[in-house]
This record gives sequence, structure tokens and C-alpha cells, in this order.
Amino acid sequence: MTQGLEITDQGGVRTLALNRPERRNALDAELLDNLPAELERAADDPSVRAVVLTGRGGAFCAGGDLELMAGGVGDLEQGLARERAATLLREMTKPTLAAVNGPAAGAGFSLALAADFRLASTAARFTPGFPAVALCGDYGVSYHLPRLVGREQALHLLLLGETWDADTALRRGLVGAVADADGFEAEVAAFAERLAALAPLAVARVKANVAVAEQADFAAVLHREAEGMIALAETDDFKEGLAAFAERRPPRFRGR
Repeated sequence: MTQGLEITDQGGVRTLALNRPERRNALDAELLDNLPAELERAADDPSVRAVVLTGRGGAFCAGGDLELMAGGVGDLEQGLARERAATLLREMTKPTLAAVNGPAAGAGFSLALAADFRLASTAARFTPGFPAVALCGDYGVSYHLPRLVGREQALHLLLLGETWDADTALRRGLVGAVADADGFEAEVAAFAERLAALAPLAVARVKANVAVAEQADFAAVLHREAEGMIALAETDDFKEGLAAFAERRPPRFRGR
């Protein structure tokens, strides 16, 4: 465990748990530096098939530690290095899951949006929190939020400082699923296990295709998809998928 960050591995799933419960998992200097470093390690580790980001105690993440921020937020180079955490959650070739076990505010809200999937506990609460301290937002919130909930609802959160409970977040498309707080850890484990069982090479292609499709024209997307299908059809995982389908059993993908 690094400072303020608990790291565990289980069956191909690496869980990074923010572990400053006395500060509602607010991001101090050590966490701001350690989180992108640990996400990088997870991205590069071939034994890791899925990554979960969550919080310990009653909160997901309260955002930046205001005691630290009162002294300034650092320079541009340092800020971009720390915000690489959002880039890794979004762009690593492995599926990422934000398991939002409680309040997610400020940078914690933004980090949750950067993950591929969001599973929220019924105890979760979502608020950017930036208007209250006259800030504009970070970790890609301005990119992800309007794409998830639309421009006007995004501005309700980013400018008016609204707080959404888990049901509202689900109804408005901010999260993909909600689970009861009492059984939340089991639901997270089951979801992460599903992600870790996916074919790694196909996951990487799908994530890259979806990212390109957000910016590219239709012809370019068709071209990328065709290239990907041809390449993946030559893999052992494709052969395993065909065999598993014929034998009516779960496939055992190995990423080759």
C-alpha cells in the first residue's frame, strides 16, 4: 500500500482504493502523485485484466484536499502530470470501473467520469463542487460530463453546484448501474470479474474504436473497425471464442 492508496489484486482485477477516510479520501499531495503512477503500473501489468477505482470508509472521494489547495494548486506541468490519472482511466487498454461507494465531489467526481463504467452505491452522491470555491473543474470533467448527460444538465452541475443522488445519476445517464449499499462490495466484485473475463485484445480495440468514433467521420470508423476485425480474427482468443460457443461453455481468453 502506498501513501493513502490501498492496492489489491484478485483474479485479474486490480483495485485501487483511496484510503484517507478521516478526510473523506480527499486527494493530498501524495495521492495526487501516487494515483497516476499506480494506474500506469496497472496499465502495463499483463496480469491485470481490469482496474477498479473506489474509496474506503463512507466516501468515494471528496476531491482535492482544501487545506493543500489553500496554498495553491501548483504549476501547469505538475497539474497535467497529476491529471494523467484521468487519461489512464479513459485510455488504458483495459476496462476501468469507478465503484462509487459514497459521495464523489470535485476531482473525485471528475475521476469517476473518466472510467469506462460507473457502478454507484445507493449511498453515493455526485457533485462537482467547483462553483462553491470559484473553480472551473479538472480531470476532464468538461469533456466527459456533457457527453454523458447533455450540455444543460452538465451546466446545472458545473455552474449551479447541484448534487445528484444515485437514482438521479442513473436516470440522467451519469452512471450505468446502482447497487444497494449493503451488498455493494459483492456487486463490484461480480462486475469486475465480468470485465476481467473479457478478451483483452478485443477490449483494447473496442475502447480505441469508441474513442476515435467520438471525433472521426463515419468512413474512418468503418475503416478502423474492418482493420480490427481482420486482425482479431487471426488471434487465439477468437479461436477460443468459437470453440467455447460450440461447446456451450464460458471462454477462457488469454490475450493472444
